[in-house]
Amino acid sequence: MIHYKACLEQYNWLVDIYVIQCKHDLKYLDCIANKYNLPNKIYDKLINRLTNYINSGFIYNCDKTNHSIIFVGESDSIYEATNTLAHEKNHLEIYLCKLLNINPESEDAAILSGDITE
Repeated sequence: MIHYKACLEQYNWLVDIYVIQCKHDLKYLDCIANKYNLPNKIYDKLINRLTNYINSGFIYNCDKTNHSIIFVGESDSIYEATNTLAHEKNHLEIYLCKLLNINPESEDAAILSGDITE
């Protein structure tokens, strides 16, 4: 499993990204869920998605802790993994635009997108 950590300082937001490389990595999901105190309902959705579907992802956003966790599930190619990450990143962008009252069609939204990509 690959883990990336990002701090979007100008938005006071943290992002953790976990990339699952093989089925063996799934055994760490319990530990990760406990680390972030994921609610049971969210944990169940996460486990279902990542164990039953290839080329899929999952995002959990928590505005109480100003934190998002993105999971990129096992993929059958680098192209699928990249696509899944881009898909989940888009969910994060939309979530933050709504939370921060940023017009999703504005230059500020485009800057936010670039900041997340960095």
